Amino acid sequence: MRPIAAAFGGTNTIRQCPESCGVAGGGNPGLAPETADTWSLGVTLTPTAIPTLTASVDYFHILLKGAIGTIPDGITIEKCLASLDPTWCSQIVRTPAGALFGASVAGGGYTVARALNTGTALVSGIDVQANYRQLLPGRWGAVTASLNGSWLQHNSSTPYRSAASYDCAGSFGRLCLGGSANPTWRHNLRVTWEMPWNLQLSAQWRFIGRTGFDNNSTQIPLQNREEGFFNPELTHIPNYSYLDLAANWDVTGHLQLRAGVNNVFDKDPPFIPSADVSSSTGPLNTYPTYDIVGREVFLALRATF
Repeated sequence: MRPIAAAFGGTNTIRQCPESCGVAGGGNPGLAPETADTWSLGVTLTPTAIPTLTASVDYFHILLKGAIGTIPDGITIEKCLASLDPTWCSQIVRTPAGALFGASVAGGGYTVARALNTGTALVSGIDVQANYRQLLPGRWGAVTASLNGSWLQHNSSTPYRSAASYDCAGSFGRLCLGGSANPTWRHNLRVTWEMPWNLQLSAQWRFIGRTGFDNNSTQIPLQNREEGFFNPELTHIPNYSYLDLAANWDVTGHLQLRAGVNNVFDKDPPFIPSADVSSSTGPLNTYPTYDIVGREVFLALRATF
């Protein structure tokens, strides 16, 4: 077996593979643990003018270093051809005949693509939480409201050293973090009516913000990398909202009845070309970020003794 640099002959060309060049992947005993610099800053509000209101705002910043990943074989070949740097060229092993496709590791014909500590990732944003309770006049009980929201400032990645960074906040697609949806804003807002007779009725609004197709991004590392051109039909996934309704009734001190409907309007998830969806979702042409089940009705009875 010989590295690719030894077979250039001064021409810096590679014999065309019949379909795809061989790739040898696998583990790496030399891997080091990933490390991260994490910091956060938050404030909690309990205004005296509104004693039943509590709210918190927290900023988070997580910088991952030495992220474990692999360098695509095409990048390794490209870097080797451009620089003849042994760091890159030593990862390309020809067969004795000089080909880059073979039947075994021992016989050569592959690019090494083992797991490495390469690249960095940055996630930052703001988490918001708020809770409020208002007593109603007479014997009508009280109304409570709770909000949990998250604003994504950055979800960026540098796949390997010297690679251009790209930010997937507000985007979806195959290149964005392996095929995912990353809305800039999302929240759950629940309003509950605490009625007399030990009965609670609640409604929840689940909101997932708009995301744009990474292929259509203005960022050079993402732009036109999937389709090869701007896709006018798959520009974005719009805002998504779901409504959930629930009721809890403490019939006695030992008997509780719960019932409800999730995704009341049976809203379908967005359907995306399979090439743009992470394989972790299986055969589904959508993202687990969205409601895949559809309308769900539940009824439960709990008894304690």
